[in-house]
Amino acid sequence: MQEVIPRELIEKALALTGMPIEEVESITGVHWVKQEAIFWFSMETFCYYLLSPEFIEKYKDLVYWDWSWNYNTVCIIWNAVYEYQKWEPESLIFLLEKI
Repeated sequence: MQEVIPRELIEKALALTGMPIEEVESITGVHWVKQEAIFWFSMETFCYYLLSPEFIEKYKDLVYWDWSWNYNTVCIIWNAVYEYQKWEPESLIFLLEKI
């Protein structure tokens, strides 16, 4: 079974984009149970925010000091998302722990 990304890491990552987790949950989907709306979190939507210019710029500024790291930062984030999609979440967790 795929390891779950801790909620605190998700919240810290989304904070860099200015998007609270509650808003992402409300965007990603609603499931109705006994006439009560239950929101769930979509990793696909979360990964979309990880690849956003806002996240990449702020993450780069937090983790790296050299402006030449911009392209490398995108590659590192993209690779972590790719690894997560292959059921290997360690890279993504490691990336998010740096925030």
